[in-house]
Amino acid sequence: MNDQFDSDDENELNKKKFGDAHDDEDDNFDEDGDPTENIDYYAVLNVPRDASASDIQNAYRKLAMTYHPDKHQSEELRQLSQHKFAMIKRAKEVLSDEKERAIYDNYGVAGLENAQSIIKSTTSVESLLAKFARANEAMKEERLLNFFNGHGYQAMSVAIVPEYNSCFIKKISTTQSFKINSSKLGTLEVSPTVIKRRYDSNFECRATHKKVMFNRVQMITSLHYSETLPILSSIGFKGIIGHNIRAHIASTQAITYLKPLDISGSLSKSLSPTTEARISAHASPIAGQIGFSISRNIENRILGCDVMVASHSGVTASISRQLPISKKTVLGVSISTNNQHFGGVTASISRRISPVLQFSFSLAMDTKKYVYSIGVHHKYQSFEIPIPIYTDVHWLTSVLFFTVPSVIGAVIKLLVIDPLSRRSDQARLAARKEKHAEAIGESRRRAAIDVQLMKPTVDKKIANEKSKNGLIIQEAVYGVLNGSTPDQQIDVTIALQYIVEDSKLELYPNKKSDMLGFYDPCIGEHKQLRVSYFFQGKLHQVTVNDEDLLRMPLKSHLVK
Repeated sequence: MNDQFDSDDENELNKKKFGDAHDDEDDNFDEDGDPTENIDYYAVLNVPRDASASDIQNAYRKLAMTYHPDKHQSEELRQLSQHKFAMIKRAKEVLSDEKERAIYDNYGVAGLENAQSIIKSTTSVESLLAKFARANEAMKEERLLNFFNGHGYQAMSVAIVPEYNSCFIKKISTTQSFKINSSKLGTLEVSPTVIKRRYDSNFECRATHKKVMFNRVQMITSLHYSETLPILSSIGFKGIIGHNIRAHIASTQAITYLKPLDISGSLSKSLSPTTEARISAHASPIAGQIGFSISRNIENRILGCDVMVASHSGVTASISRQLPISKKTVLGVSISTNNQHFGGVTASISRRISPVLQFSFSLAMDTKKYVYSIGVHHKYQSFEIPIPIYTDVHWLTSVLFFTVPSVIGAVIKLLVIDPLSRRSDQARLAARKEKHAEAIGESRRRAAIDVQLMKPTVDKKIANEKSKNGLIIQEAVYGVLNGSTPDQQIDVTIALQYIVEDSKLELYPNKKSDMLGFYDPCIGEHKQLRVSYFFQGKLHQVTVNDEDLLRMPLKSHLVK
C-alpha cells in the first residue's frame, strides 16, 4: 500500500502564499471582465506552474485517453468530447511552446488569442519583440527564484526614558537569508547577521543544510559563527516515527570541544485535523528544560497553550489567541505567567495591504516596561521598530495614549465603513451573477459532459482502489461552503476520483474552477473545496481554499 504524503510538505507550500487566496480574489474583483474567458491551462492539465515539457506531455496523454474523440464508439460521445479535447490540446500546445507560454503567463488567454491587445501597446516590431523577450525573461527569473531565493529581516530598537527626557537607538540588526534548493543535493541556507548596539557591534553567520536521507528522515546540519562565541556546529534528524507522530533530535557542540554543549529533542502528534500537541526537551551541562504545547487552528483562528519547566527560571506558561477580524486583518493576544506571578501580556494587530505587503502593530507589557512594535513585512524583507518605554507612568495612561485613536478608527470602520462596503459588494456580486448567468449555465453543461466522459474510467479506478483498500472519494463539494443556497455549491466527486493515480491525488495551486469536471458556480465569491474520502478503510476529511495545494491521503486528514 502506498504511504501517505508528509503533511509538512503541504503546509510549507501553502504557507509560501502570502495571505489567503480569497483576499486576492476580492482584490482583483473586476466587474466588467469576463472570468470565463481567462482559462487556467495549468488547471486544465492539473500541472504545477513550473511543470517541465515532459510533465505537460504526460498529463496530456492521460487526458487524451478519455477525451480524444476516437476513444469513443458512440457518435454522441464523440461530439461531446470534441470541444473539451480541443481545449486540452490547446493547453498542451501553449504550455509546451516556450514563447507562447511566456506570453500566456504574462498576458493570459487574451494575449494569445487576440494579439492586437499586445501589438497596439507597442510602437514598432522591435518593441513588440522586446516585450515578448521581457516576458520570457520574467518566466526564467521566476524559475530561478524557485531554485535560489533570499529573505531579509531588519530591526531597529528605540528606547525611551521619560524621566531623563531621553530617546536613543538601542540596537540595530539586519539578517539576510539566502537559500538554494536542489532536489538531489537538498537545501542550503546561509544567514549572515550584523548587530550594532550603542557601544559595540557583532557579526554572526549561520549555514544550514537539509537533505532527506531515507524513509522520509531528514538530516539537518549547521555551522554558526560569531565574533563573541566559539564556532558552533550542530547535527539533527527529523522524521515520522509512528501514526501522526513526528520526531526531531539535535545536538550542538563547539568545534574546539569534543563533548556536546546541548542536546534537544521534540515529539509532535496530530490529535485531529485541527489540533496538534508537542513536547520538547533541552539539556546542557548547566541547565535543562522541558516544555509542552498544544495548538488548534480552525480556519486561521488559532488557539495555543504552552507550559515550560526550566531549572534556571522555574515554571512559565502562556496562552495565545489569533482571530481574523476581517479578510485582511488579524488580531492577536497573549498572556503569560512566571512562577505563578504575572509575566506579561501582548496584543497585536496586522493588516495585509497587498498580496506581498503587510503592516503590524503590537503592545507588550511586563512588570518593568512597555514595548510598542511597528512592523512592515514584505514577501522578501521585513522591518520592525520595537520601542521599549522604561517609566513609572501608570500602565493605563500608556495604553490609552496608544490605543484610543486606533480603537476609535476601528469602531468607525466596524459600524459605518464595513456595512457600506458589504452592501456595495453584495450589489456588485448580484449584478455580476446576473450578467454571467448564461456563461455559468454553459459552464455547468460542459462540466456535466466532463463527468459523463469520465464515468467509465472512474468506475474502473474505484474498482481498482477497492481491491487494494486504496483512495476512494466519498464526497467532494466545491463552491461557497457556507452559502445559503444550493446553487452556490457543486458536486465534484467523480472529477476528483478521475485524478486519483496509485492511491494518491495531488491538486496543484491553480484555479480549481478551470479543472475538468469543475466550473465556477458563484463568480467573484470566496470558494473552497471540501473532500471526504476513505483510505485503508478509514474516513478522512479536508477543506482547502480555491487555489491551495491539496495532497491526499494525509495522516492529518484522518477523522478520529
